Amino acid sequence: MQDFMKHSITKQDLIEQGVIVQKMRNKNESSICIRDALPSDQVVIRDLTLAAYEEYAEPLGANWEGYKNGILQTLEHVQPAQQLVVDDNGEIVATILLYPAGTTSTAPNGEQRTAEFPEMRLLSVSPEKRERGLGTLLMRECVERAKSSGAKTIMFHTPALMRTLPLYQRVGKFVRAPQFDFQMAPGVVLECYRMALGDI
Repeated sequence: MQDFMKHSITKQDLIEQGVIVQKMRNKNESSICIRDALPSDQVVIRDLTLAAYEEYAEPLGANWEGYKNGILQTLEHVQPAQQLVVDDNGEIVATILLYPAGTTSTAPNGEQRTAEFPEMRLLSVSPEKRERGLGTLLMRECVERAKSSGAKTIMFHTPALMRTLPLYQRVGKFVRAPQFDFQMAPGVVLECYRMALGDI
């Protein structure tokens, strides 16, 4: 079985994958790696995730607190998800959750839903580390893990106002799947997109 606990990635790997990476200040090869999160990472992950989504506080207006509470609730109970991070020289700079197919979750409004396919959630990149392709790396890792599990489809949810579809389209062709939309908080509907893994 392939070991996903720590996946070392060189700058050349990133270039070959089409990911743009800023040059390191010391011009040495980047020591970026993707690994599974540790219990000791949780406070950093929480703070990073909230910082990444803080820009949506104003557009969401009165709905922000409900959305924020939903984020915190999700991070407090991540099982059975795989929680991945990008580690850059010991600093966590990005994170994502990958839930297996069949996961049942409860939204803050009490609505229950069961995911038919593996699902990516809460993709977060440190605001100071954006435009380096870190989110793309995490999504590609999720796609590879989903394919390794035998899944034929992967999906994600996002509020329309976040306009994150172009980011996800960097790893493949996602299409709308409105039958899986759900309300995360009052006034906040999460739209579903899915991609057939055979298409990539």
